Formats: sequence, structure tokens, C-alpha cells
Amino acid sequence: MRCNKDKPLQVHSHMNTHTHALVHTHMHRCSGFSGADMAALVREACVLALKESMRAAAAGSHAGGSSFNVNSLKPCVHARHFEEALGRVVPSVSRKDQRVYDTLRNRLSRGRCVSVHDHNQGS
Repeated sequence: MRCNKDKPLQVHSHMNTHTHALVHTHMHRCSGFSGADMAALVREACVLALKESMRAAAAGSHAGGSSFNVNSLKPCVHARHFEEALGRVVPSVSRKDQRVYDTLRNRLSRGRCVSVHDHNQGS
């Protein structure tokens, strides 16, 4: 996974073991999210992790008297970053639109089944 095109996203090892639980816990909060919304959620979590890392590096450099180097930052995304990002990123698909899409999908899937059945009977 990448937050930008150059550097891979570093995900805390705790995320790997608890991702399944995190997804199930917060899945309902992603209702109405499009693929672009999910990408925005990941980007927001990355930005939060980066800002946190920069604040920590700046605080450490002030305490130690040395200047901090942006290239030495190693932000790590934790579950808390995704949880905070969920409070900031909103779905672009409204409930009304979701109902319309569900109705259309059901109508199209029924039409497909009928046409296949009709086609087989005509042969």
C-alpha cells in the first residue's frame, strides 16, 4: 500500500493482527463510501500519521537542540489514525442514491436471469 507514488506506506504491525476486527467494528461507518472515498480515507489516515510524526520529531529536536530532518521521518499508520480519519471523511453516496443503485442492480440482475432463461428455452 502506498500513500504517495514514491514511498510505501508503513503500517504498524499491530494493524496487521487487528485489521479484521477493525474492519468489522467500523464497517457500518463506511456505508455509502465509494472507491474514491475509501482512497480518501486511507490518504487522511496517512496525513494524520505524518503530522503526528512531524510533531514528535519537532518536539524531539527542540528538546535536544538539533534541527529535525524531514527525510528522516518514518510515519507509521495505526488504527487510531483510521478511526480519526473516519470522523473526517464523509461518504459521497447518499442513502437515497444507494437505494436507487440497489434497485437498479436488482432490476438488471433479474433481467439478465430472464434473458438467459428465455434464450435457453428458445434453442
